[in-house]
Amino acid sequence: MLLSIFPSTRFLSQKLHDAQWLPIQAFGTVLMDSLPSLFFVALVVVITWFVVKFVHFFFRRIREGEISFEGFRPVWALPTDRLITFGVIILALLIAYPYVPGAQSPAFKGISLFLGVLLSLGSTGLVANAVTGVSLT
Repeated sequence: MLLSIFPSTRFLSQKLHDAQWLPIQAFGTVLMDSLPSLFFVALVVVITWFVVKFVHFFFRRIREGEISFEGFRPVWALPTDRLITFGVIILALLIAYPYVPGAQSPAFKGISLFLGVLLSLGSTGLVANAVTGVSLT
């Protein structure tokens, strides 16, 4: 503001003002453009939270013996609860991933490729051990 008072430094004041406000305006524009995507991601999070709560409620009732299924032991309720919860969270991540702002950037794609390679290499040992266990049985 002080630089804008003097005619000889008025152009410098305008440049400093633009340097401050143009990035803020660009951020605001990007934020406004990504609001529908962020709303969808928030909706997926809320729905996932309710589904996980329902799964915990259902398997807690099985563990306590209030609900029973033929051939399903109450001892299996906790591991099954954890497996289904893990699956629901992974499914929610897969659904929400394309709507995360910046998900189409090269850096984000590189990180997801790296995580995919790590997962596939880690699952190789798991599959080998499962096949060995089945063949030994």
